[in-house]
Amino acid sequence: KNFVMAERARLAVSPTLIEDGLLARSRNTNYLGEIMVYAAFSILARGCYSWIVLALFSLFLFLPNMAVKDASLAKYRGFEAYKQRTGLLIPKLFSSPI
Repeated sequence: KNFVMAERARLAVSPTLIEDGLLARSRNTNYLGEIMVYAAFSILARGCYSWIVLALFSLFLFLPNMAVKDASLAKYRGFEAYKQRTGLLIPKLFSSPI
């Protein structure tokens, strides 16, 4: 509990990018997970229409939101280097670590 409070206080004074854990390789892990869940439903549905819906959602809902998130993160120092190390959606497994 004390660690969380200290971390929140530190971030309130000097906000920084979170560049470790899952976010060390991909900038949009939540969108990747959501697309994977919907892909599993598409596999279970055994039809091409579910894949079309998934592709449309990914193109017209998820990708624009990822672009907005990147624009928001661009204000942080070190974002360009972070952007080079990480993938937009698919994790960059063989990029250099922090």
